[in-house]
This record gives sequence, structure tokens and C-alpha cells, in this order.
Amino acid sequence: MELAFRFLALAIVHTLSLISPGPDFVLVTRNSVLFSSRIGVWTALGVTSGNAIHILYAVFLTSLLGAQNERVLHILQLLGALYLAWLGVRCLISKPKELYTDEAQRKYGRITHWGAFRSGFLSTLLNAKAAIYFMSVSLQFIMPSQSMLLNAAFFMEFILISGIWFVSLALSSGSRVLKQMLHSNLLLIDRAMGIALLVFAIFMMREFILGIV
Repeated sequence: MELAFRFLALAIVHTLSLISPGPDFVLVTRNSVLFSSRIGVWTALGVTSGNAIHILYAVFLTSLLGAQNERVLHILQLLGALYLAWLGVRCLISKPKELYTDEAQRKYGRITHWGAFRSGFLSTLLNAKAAIYFMSVSLQFIMPSQSMLLNAAFFMEFILISGIWFVSLALSSGSRVLKQMLHSNLLLIDRAMGIALLVFAIFMMREFILGIV
């Protein structure tokens, strides 16, 4: 039951974080609208690959530190939980967002599939906030003390959720209904994400406290 809860918690937190508009959201949407759904899909695949790199080096760092000092790993997990709590508070007090930026409305020249993939990949890979987010979340699920199979399952859940969301976004970005629905519910999405992050962070801090008592 606890394992099922962890998979569900990851699905909820990560899905809400993806739905809340950010640089990757805008880039995938822009490329889909200005060029084509196919270009949007290649952009989405680039974003997802960037996500995978963030998770992989977070796993590597976790394994390295965990092997040397388990206490250091616990401290990193606590810091990750505190960061998620801070994100949650920001989502709860944030002002309504705009779905598109001025940049997303400009006209661009032709772009290749590789160019679209590269833009999505670099957008995520060079995003410091994305790096901190993935480090914070992955530390709560992918641990050296777990079996390799379980860690691989959490890793695949991260990637599948990211891939499914961004590819779906690319394919449906031309839908006026979707745009209107997202635009009218952006504040609600942010509030839901804030609550989910706070609940998750509190749960992880409780686990940390119980582990050191």
C-alpha cells in the first residue's frame, strides 16, 4: 500500500508541475502553433530527454553520496522537501499566469526536426529551476537503499508522464477548446499544485523526522 501511494504521489506532483505553464510548456506550444504538430512533437521529445538527463545525474549524485554517508543523503532529502514546500507556497500565493508570451506569438523561419528537438532539449537542460525541481523530487523516490528495479520503475514513471504530457500538448495545441480551458483554469492549476506540493513535502519531512528519532 505504501509503495502504491508513492507511485500515486509522484504521478500527482509531477503531472501538476508539468501542467502549470513554464518555459517548456510555452516552447512546445509555440513550436506546435507556429510550425506544425510534428515539429511540436520533436520539441516535446527534446524536453523529455532533457528531463531524463536531470533525473540521471540526480540519481548518480544520490547514489554517490548515499554510498559515502547516509546522513548526507537524508539531509539532501530534507532540503529537497523544504524546496518543494517553498514551491507549494509560491503556487498558492502566485498571481494568474498568461498562457502565452509575446515571444511565442512572433513569426519564425523554418525549423528542422533536429532543430526542434535541440531547442526542447536545451530549454530543459539549461533551466536551473528544472534542475533543482528534479533533484528535489527524485531524491524522495529514487534511493540507493531500494532495488534497482524499483528505482528504474520510478525513473520510467517520470519519463512516461513527461513524454505523454508534452507530446499530447504538441498534438492538441491547435485546439481552441484546450487553449480556453487551460487559460481559464491556470490559477486553479497553480493552487492545486501548491496544495499537492505542500502535502507531499510535509509527508516527506515526517518521514525524515521518524527516520532520525
